[in-house]
Amino acid sequence: DADDLLVGESLLHGALLPVEGRELTSQLATRSVSGQQGSTSTANVLLTRDVTQTITPNVSATIQLPNSGQNGEQIFQGAAGQYVSLVPNAIATTPSNATVYYAMYDPDGDLVAHDSFYIGSTVNFPRLGKSGNYSIYIDPYMGAQASINDTLLIDSAVYANVNGPAVSVSATVRNQNAYVLFEAVQGSSYTVSANCVADGGYVGIYIKGPSGSNVGASGGCGSYNNGAILNNAPQSGIYTVVMSGDKPFSADVSVTQP
Repeated sequence: DADDLLVGESLLHGALLPVEGRELTSQLATRSVSGQQGSTSTANVLLTRDVTQTITPNVSATIQLPNSGQNGEQIFQGAAGQYVSLVPNAIATTPSNATVYYAMYDPDGDLVAHDSFYIGSTVNFPRLGKSGNYSIYIDPYMGAQASINDTLLIDSAVYANVNGPAVSVSATVRNQNAYVLFEAVQGSSYTVSANCVADGGYVGIYIKGPSGSNVGASGGCGSYNNGAILNNAPQSGIYTVVMSGDKPFSADVSVTQP
């Protein structure tokens, strides 16, 4: 319906296309439609090629979207089992303060995560399930023009042996997650203890079960230490300790059985 097509609006907003269909070829198309009163209207639709760039972890990148309705795609090489996060360093849009949406696709074109992002936020993506090229698709709301500088980070993730030595993890920016994985046996109980350096900040500690749901009692470290506890593990498998702070931090983490 021509009445639903706003000038400069991205046709992909709200319906992001899979990897194989996201690049638009530059051309000028003209379309005629019949109005409700039998009249005819014409709409000129300019399709612009999306901006695609390859990004390197831990190196900031700027993607320019100078045309209304234009979208961007940032591609990076990911490995199965990795955790990554995305930090927007600078966002400028015309009109100003327009919301910018992102969507991550895995190497097979399946959607991994999507939401909006903004200055001061850190996007913590789910654990990567496959190795290959991942795409972060950027879609400014209502076709806004945009210039975005961001950094993809490889998050700290370490396996810990139960009752073994402490392992070290860290986060370089606020709200970036760090992860400690350990193997638990159904019905057994575990304590996660951490010694954190967080420049006066607080680091939350949460435990996720093999299904990805939160389990046990959360804790924290930094301004004070209060380990997370898992009583009677609901199933056997790999559990994930998720740590996130309001400031960058480093931590030594151990998993013990009481």
